[in-house]
Amino acid sequence: MPKLRRNKWCPETALAAQALELFKASGVHVAMVVDEYGGITGLLTLNDLLEEIIGDLDQDEPDVILREDGSWLVDGVLSIHRLEETLPDLELPEAESGNYATLSGFIMMRLGRVPAVADHFEWGGFRFEVIDMDRNRIDKVLVQQLNEAGEKPETASPSDQKGE
Repeated sequence: MPKLRRNKWCPETALAAQALELFKASGVHVAMVVDEYGGITGLLTLNDLLEEIIGDLDQDEPDVILREDGSWLVDGVLSIHRLEETLPDLELPEAESGNYATLSGFIMMRLGRVPAVADHFEWGGFRFEVIDMDRNRIDKVLVQQLNEAGEKPETASPSDQKGE
């Protein structure tokens, strides 16, 4: 049975060096972030912190894959900035009070809950569909640009292409 540990707390005003020292001194890799009133405002991991300092650590697979049909298979933790670079026609709502920084955060904000596989919605001329979940984390999202009528563009089937 795994051994439980006490939470480590990190003030949201802490500098990166201070948070790194907290992880180093405590030997844990996760800390709860608290505001000046003692409310929990987030979760900080050692991996997140190191990625902010030295860049992305996990480059095993691409975070955006352009598919043959013109849709994109996107990693749920893709940053909003990178998503907007990838899909220049997409206009996302301003992050309400910084409520989201990733595609997963945007999806959860729109749905108002943690999604399930196959949950989908349309926004700004695009269709977002959750393809894969890792427990409560959105792993993969299918993003399709809709045509002017608000429908998914028709793609030719292989049998249609043989007649050309």
